[in-house]
Amino acid sequence: MMRTASLASSSPARRAFTLAELLAVIVIMSLLMVVVIPGISGMTRGASMRGATMQVRTTLIAARQTAISRRADVSVMFPSTLPGNDPKNFRAIAVYASNYTGSWYVANWEFLPPGIVFKPNNFASTDVVKNVPINGGTAAGTVEAITFNRQGERTGLSTGSGASQVLLMEGFVNGGTIVAKGKAGGTNQISVLYPAGIIQVKRL
Repeated sequence: MMRTASLASSSPARRAFTLAELLAVIVIMSLLMVVVIPGISGMTRGASMRGATMQVRTTLIAARQTAISRRADVSVMFPSTLPGNDPKNFRAIAVYASNYTGSWYVANWEFLPPGIVFKPNNFASTDVVKNVPINGGTAAGTVEAITFNRQGERTGLSTGSGASQVLLMEGFVNGGTIVAKGKAGGTNQISVLYPAGIIQVKRL
């Protein structure tokens, strides 16, 4: 008579992981996390800086084109000293225009990507816009800005050949003060030349 092998005898033997093997896997995963996470974090910071630079550059280009097409003085505002430590300080930009018909917002306030702040780098040649309606019509007083005239030229308080410059850097705002986080993602300088209105980007 032929005997049939039992299921138990035909199945491969099973064994559990030993404690040493589990510890080895945990150690390997921990090492991978130590190596990979900083790299991913750096890539994220770099992406935020690139996004902020593109955002500011695109806004400046659009403002210059609007100034020419609408025959107006158009300002890209970079507020750093709004009353009451406004959250727009060092973090948001907007486009504001004026001509013989009046004044208006061309583009509303937009915030830079998280972890990126701006800092006007050359106040001597940075324009100012006064009495801009902010927060439901409240006059904000003087706001730093870069302004293009109806010919697309950069206007300003300075009559020299210097450029208006805005620095983009990693950091956050604590009250009314910038707290920089170093140069892990680099610092980008955006310049608008006087008087041509040419926009340049440089990594510092």
